[in-house]
Amino acid sequence: MTRYRVPTGTLADVTAGWVTPPADRPLVFSPLGLGVLDPAVGRFVYDETVRAGRLHVVEDFFHDLRPARLTIRPIRRNSSRLRSNTAESG
Repeated sequence: MTRYRVPTGTLADVTAGWVTPPADRPLVFSPLGLGVLDPAVGRFVYDETVRAGRLHVVEDFFHDLRPARLTIRPIRRNSSRLRSNTAESG
């Protein structure tokens, strides 16, 4: 059984040139904690589906993303009330 030395360092270390990955064997990068694996895999699957001509668009699938009709009212502040609360806490 061949033992390999596990390189230590972060992706930032490799990018900055502080750590050099071995060129003579595969390097596995684990993006756990970065939140990039799911979007990367999703993009790959999407691109391959488009390339194969098998993309099917479902209109209004995300119906809840339509803009809501909300009425936004300005916040009214009672400055005299704020002053009396500040004075009491004083």
